[in-house]
Amino acid sequence: MMLHLSRLREYGIVNDDLKSLLALKDSSKFPLIPATIVSKSLSKSQGTITINAGKNQGAKVGMPVITDKGLLGIIYNTSDNYSIARTLNNVDLKVTVKSERTRENAMMKWNGDWLVMVNVPKTYDLKKGDRIVTSEISSIIPFPLPVGVVYEIGNVEKGIFNEVKVQPFVDFQKVENLFILGIVKSKEIDKIEFNFLNKQ
Repeated sequence: MMLHLSRLREYGIVNDDLKSLLALKDSSKFPLIPATIVSKSLSKSQGTITINAGKNQGAKVGMPVITDKGLLGIIYNTSDNYSIARTLNNVDLKVTVKSERTRENAMMKWNGDWLVMVNVPKTYDLKKGDRIVTSEISSIIPFPLPVGVVYEIGNVEKGIFNEVKVQPFVDFQKVENLFILGIVKSKEIDKIEFNFLNKQ
């Protein structure tokens, strides 16, 4: 009986998760490839996930991985039926983001503890609670995807820059089902950008 009830609860949780993803798929104008996480490596600095969709399902290096809440990561390796994505909590992934309110751009990365927007000029009018989205000036993600909200603005003691902590929308520990956003910009741009990302 205990095992039966536990299974029913699990079905209920998964069903709610899938309903949210289906709502996203129904409202999206972009091709979405459904996938499930089959393994996670969520170390302090090298967050990666393996998902059960690869080249045969249309996945390509450079495609964003998303949930109904926002950006989870970027695919950086594919096989026929599986892909590996760097999550936002991976020090090797850097994403250009912007404040939805002020339209100001900055580079965001994982520092081992927090997602941070780095080298943010102190003249930027960022405030706690501001929504952060991906910037269309990025060659990887060419249109805004939700990322998170400003959690804290830290003043760098010397210089003219701040470091801004971002609380992500996606809970990397809990996510199980997702979509691969089936878009890749110019192959020439992708090659340059991914050579950069993979060498950092």
